[in-house]
Amino acid sequence: MNDTNNGERRRRSTTEWRQLITAQTNSGLSQREFCARESIPLGSFCNAKHRLQANGSARAESQSDFVSLLPLHDTSTSEWEIELSVGSGVTIRVRSS
Repeated sequence: MNDTNNGERRRRSTTEWRQLITAQTNSGLSQREFCARESIPLGSFCNAKHRLQANGSARAESQSDFVSLLPLHDTSTSEWEIELSVGSGVTIRVRSS
């Protein structure tokens, strides 16, 4: 991920900064090492992280909106169906073919 676009500074969205902050945390690298590897100015990274934390927008990995679901058995040879009721009479169904 490069911070320049044809020599011009690149503006990142809040989502992009969140992804970068999570990637740095998961990388095991210091902020300085991560920014050097990704060609991101350290000051920009630190400012974005501070801004997101101040706004309460930086989410810890344990506070993710997504839940990982794994099958109980090998589904590669069997048929399966998922049904999700989301309220207001709306149901989402996904089936293997």
